[in-house]
Amino acid sequence: MEKELKKSTSKPKRPLWRRIINALLKTLVVLLVLFIILVLVVRSEWGQGIIVNKAVNYISNKTNTKVVIDKLFITFDGDIELDGLYLEDTKGDTLIYSKSLEAGIPLWEAINGNIGIDNVEWEGLRANIIQRDSVNGFNYQFLVDAFVSADTTATATDEDTQLPNIKVGTVNFKDFDVKFIDDIAGIDSQFKIGEFDLDMNALDLNAMRFEIDDATLRNAAIKFIQSKPVAEAEPTELPLPFVSIGKLSLENVQGYYESIPDKILADANIGELILKLDEADLAENTIDVSQFSLKNSDVLLKMEDVATTSSSAETTPFEWPAWIVNVDDIQLENDNISYFRNNAVSKRGVFNADALIFNNLNFTAEAIQLKDKKAE
Repeated sequence: MEKELKKSTSKPKRPLWRRIINALLKTLVVLLVLFIILVLVVRSEWGQGIIVNKAVNYISNKTNTKVVIDKLFITFDGDIELDGLYLEDTKGDTLIYSKSLEAGIPLWEAINGNIGIDNVEWEGLRANIIQRDSVNGFNYQFLVDAFVSADTTATATDEDTQLPNIKVGTVNFKDFDVKFIDDIAGIDSQFKIGEFDLDMNALDLNAMRFEIDDATLRNAAIKFIQSKPVAEAEPTELPLPFVSIGKLSLENVQGYYESIPDKILADANIGELILKLDEADLAENTIDVSQFSLKNSDVLLKMEDVATTSSSAETTPFEWPAWIVNVDDIQLENDNISYFRNNAVSKRGVFNADALIFNNLNFTAEAIQLKDKKAE
């Protein structure tokens, strides 16, 4: 009687599938708890300190230079946040300083061998890239020597000649000051950027196709001086580029370019420039512009004839360029444009094609076309 009573009061045994589900749920709960603990550790000051110290010590030991990182944080979906990066060169001078950098780096793209960045917010960059002689090379050479393998016995293959696939989304730069000086190549340049915003649609380096949705440059000063002849580049099999720009805006931008060997100088102070470029297909010799606007700007262009042989200096008859150019709308407003060739001097009341000065220029035009040896 007691045995029958015990049998009647005992709980019925649960089905196997329910036990399996319960075990899986318990396992998932444990994994979730461990994941939360790991996230909390990584996000904590203690966890951040471990990550930063490991990174700083690793780079310092590899390069024997001073490295400082205030904060380094990498999320599990590939986003990176790097604050207060400071790196010296071997002479103790500043190589790179970055106030803050946040970027999304898709892990799936990286796993597939592609390079992808999106939602980039980079502020307060200072960089000095300098090469004084060919013996010591650039001042970042110690980084290359420390982290790049010295094994150069590998032979190039057809796959090696392919450029990597790069995907770029939205980019925002603020407060940049970058110097690039190469005494070997004769380059002295500096790029000061107040703000630069970019939104790319497509970027294919192998097809040389660049599709930009929107690009804006504000409060910038760019200088580029070329003091030595540029070496002729080796011929490549890359196609000619294709470029399209939904809208390019320049606001308060100063640009200075000088090529001493070519005797060319261009100095521009752009108040406002807007360009909407439907396409520039250099392979098909086609340019289609829907809007070009330049306002409140000063532009100076100086050129001198480079010494040539008597045979090459002979005048050649005019030939129409084999291009198709369409410009829907041009607007110039309150611009000062000057052009001088061979140090010619402009004289009031005398037309000289080698010395042109336009002050307070206002010009509007629509439906400009160059095609089939005709300009309309």
